[in-house]
Amino acid sequence: MDGTDALFNNVELAANTINGLILDPGDTFSFNDVVGARTEAQGYQSAVNGRGVKVVGGGVAQVASAIWLSVKDLDGATILKKSTYGDRYNQFYVDDPNDAILTDYTAGTDFSFRNDSDSQMTLYTSVTDDTLSCEIYE
Repeated sequence: MDGTDALFNNVELAANTINGLILDPGDTFSFNDVVGARTEAQGYQSAVNGRGVKVVGGGVAQVASAIWLSVKDLDGATILKKSTYGDRYNQFYVDDPNDAILTDYTAGTDFSFRNDSDSQMTLYTSVTDDTLSCEIYE
């Protein structure tokens, strides 16, 4: 992760909200439903997003991107909604703009997937020092 204290705050808030989430077979993970509104009342601060624009909650898409990278090749995970920053992406937290997941709670732009496996999935997201990680266990 590269950024300001506000960005670190936002990433940590989102990661902590998701950490330990269990999806039973058939359950759907929705980034917006789990993380909720990115508002100052929820503790989010103004920081740069994946397009380089400063917004309240800027940086949380890094968490969505980490989850995407963990589930995109996972058997038993069916991607339901995915938007990327595409050509507008100008940051460095992922190498490929197609891996820079765009989420916007207010506009309803979400990242979601369904657990189509026969077992539970547990999402572990955390920030240690300046490293964001996501692991998914079945």
